Amino acid sequence: SAVLVCQLWREVGEAPGLWTWLLLRATRENMAFAEEVLASRRMREVRELRVEHCHMESQQIVNAINRHIKLRRVTFNNCNLTPAQPEALAVALTALNNYEIQDSVLGKNQLSILFTQMAESTTLRSICICKTDLSSKNPRLLARALKNLRDVALSDTRLTRDQVEAVF
Repeated sequence: SAVLVCQLWREVGEAPGLWTWLLLRATRENMAFAEEVLASRRMREVRELRVEHCHMESQQIVNAINRHIKLRRVTFNNCNLTPAQPEALAVALTALNNYEIQDSVLGKNQLSILFTQMAESTTLRSICICKTDLSSKNPRLLARALKNLRDVALSDTRLTRDQVEAVF
């Protein structure tokens, strides 16, 4: 409402620096607008995005994340990420400082490409993967992907003994 008062208020109200504190939430109800909102001038400096109940729209969200260079943290909660292109998903997540994947579905190829990219990432510092099956992943690849991270949380991921030994 404030940005509609006059031109000066609009310029001030839409300054990207005012919106850095904002946590954007993309849900089933607003998913159709999420890509447009992320691309808006006002949201250029936003650092955090939470995506909930994303299913068929996952490729559009991944594309928006790849275009939004200021994002530092993304959380996927209860999402089916299998429609997203594996390479685009890996690029999007490894360009962040931190990501969380909770109670979400990823394809085996997506995980392999993601972990390969993670092993070479210089920006990623912290991950949390919960309630996502990782048992099929190569133990050495998993260990390489996690070795440079500062914080790793893996809960209810069905890791095998060989995977745990490789990581430690």
